[in-house]
Amino acid sequence: MSYNGIGLQTPRGTATSGYVQKNVSSKAKNPGYYQQRKENEKQQVSKGKLLIEKINKQQAKEEIVKHEKLRQIEVKCCELRDDLEDEDVDDKEIDKRVDELRKKLLKELESPRPTVQNKSDSVDKIEAEASRINEDKDQKTEKSASTKRFGYVPRYPSERPDKAT
Repeated sequence: MSYNGIGLQTPRGTATSGYVQKNVSSKAKNPGYYQQRKENEKQQVSKGKLLIEKINKQQAKEEIVKHEKLRQIEVKCCELRDDLEDEDVDDKEIDKRVDELRKKLLKELESPRPTVQNKSDSVDKIEAEASRINEDKDQKTEKSASTKRFGYVPRYPSERPDKAT
């Protein structure tokens, strides 16, 4: 009763029929499952790293932009200093005027005031968006009304609307 050398030579004394079955439990349910899981973990870690890098780049960009604005302020201050030195103004007066300009520019940088025109533009944008949404809703209700005419037919004639044809 052996099959390719597998199984018993004879079933005598074994209280079995000698039938050989394949062992299903030894077969992996998902071949390569362990490797897939490890790869998924690596991908998740790499996604996390990419997200952190993206956030760091955004922060770096903000810092660079801020630094560039501060640099522009210092350039304007240096230009004022050069102009005043060419006019032979006293050093104390030059320092005073440069400090005033620097404070003024830094204050403008830290608290930009929205203009009335910007507020009206934002209101216009909001109104345009609202009107577009309302138009979309009107179109959807028109479509649903047209489908109601053809989609549902009441079961009993007494429930059916009268047709004027």
